[in-house]
Amino acid sequence: MRGLRRLAAVIAAVAATAGCTTVVSPPEWYAKPAVSDYKPPMVDVGALLGDLTTLDPCSLFEPSDFGNGLFVSGTGFDECLLTLSTPGSTEPGVMISVGGVDQAKQFTGQRAPVEKDGFRTTEYLDNYAQCGRLVLFDDLALSAYIRRMGGGAQNQCSLLGAGFTKMLERLKKNPKQVKHRVYGKNSFGPVDPCRAMPSAGTAGLTVKRSWPTKHTCQWSNAAQTIIMRVTFGLYSSPTPPARPVTIAGRVTDRMEAPAGNTVHCILQYNHVKLPDEPKYESVSLVVSHMTSTDMAAACDQAGKAAEQLWAQLPPTS
Repeated sequence: MRGLRRLAAVIAAVAATAGCTTVVSPPEWYAKPAVSDYKPPMVDVGALLGDLTTLDPCSLFEPSDFGNGLFVSGTGFDECLLTLSTPGSTEPGVMISVGGVDQAKQFTGQRAPVEKDGFRTTEYLDNYAQCGRLVLFDDLALSAYIRRMGGGAQNQCSLLGAGFTKMLERLKKNPKQVKHRVYGKNSFGPVDPCRAMPSAGTAGLTVKRSWPTKHTCQWSNAAQTIIMRVTFGLYSSPTPPARPVTIAGRVTDRMEAPAGNTVHCILQYNHVKLPDEPKYESVSLVVSHMTSTDMAAACDQAGKAAEQLWAQLPPTS
């Protein structure tokens, strides 16, 4: 038997060196080699994030994912802000926003989406995001973008892209890292500004836009020349030139921000201080007149709207 095996081996070797072209087909049951076009299953981003109204966007990543990132002390319920310092520069560092969720169609300047490692992502560029990334899911998108370019910083978009990739790697590897806030008594967290604002506070502003997280609402006139936005979030006490005014019995900081032919009047009320943190739950109401320099008119409109809304807000105790 061994002799037969050796003979078969010798014949095979001779046939190979002699250039024998006889091809023996494999049996039908023989498995074909795997093709290298395997795609991992898509991550259910909606299930991973959970309830968007309680989502803590700062739990989605580590500041070190974006280099020498540091959390900004004042931020909203809707996004997490961090800054990157530039060694040797005296100018402000890069400011990055991470974790905001909005309708995907609201992000303009999107490139063709790509699917990689179970996520559907794209890059985008618009008036607010000088460099942005999106995770697309359902008809929504979770964003990370550079809100402010820093002085002297180099390769800022590369920094953002690398941090964005690390964030997705973390989420896929450990989805349990996603945290949700538990709102306390009289918290602004459960208050939807689109529903809380009485109609008297938005007279003449017929276009309304809400966000999936239910912490921000915006009203405008049809021409988009007057815009009012209300945002609930977590903020540090504002710094001068804020001026205190009393609205509906609540001490409110008023700030004026002229910008060329546009004026912005900002009213901010700090509600409940968070335990062990230098932050307050806060509401800001901003009225912007996009084609006017009449600050008094903008602040008058803001004050009247705040009178309506502040009266509907939870008490401090």
